[in-house]
Amino acid sequence: MLLLNTYLSVEAGITGSHIPIWKGFSEKLLKFISEENRNINWFLWGRMAEEKKQFIKYGKYYISRHPMMCSETYEDDFLRSSCFKDTMDIINWKGNPDVI
Repeated sequence: MLLLNTYLSVEAGITGSHIPIWKGFSEKLLKFISEENRNINWFLWGRMAEEKKQFIKYGKYYISRHPMMCSETYEDDFLRSSCFKDTMDIINWKGNPDVI
């Protein structure tokens, strides 16, 4: 499993400061991963992650609000997402040694 934040660094205290540096690399990486792993599950958490969907050609998507923005007000809230439940047969989310 790979959890990837497409903007791999940030200048302390300046949100989004490194987006221009990582943007092209991240988009190419997503295209490559999508082409090479057609049965991959994509967890797109947040508006910026969802915008990256255009670079992903293959796979299944789980889309929700960013985990930092949890609120019962929103129907697409992260805590309402079924992404963990739906992938428990392929990802050992709980760290149970008896599960693959």
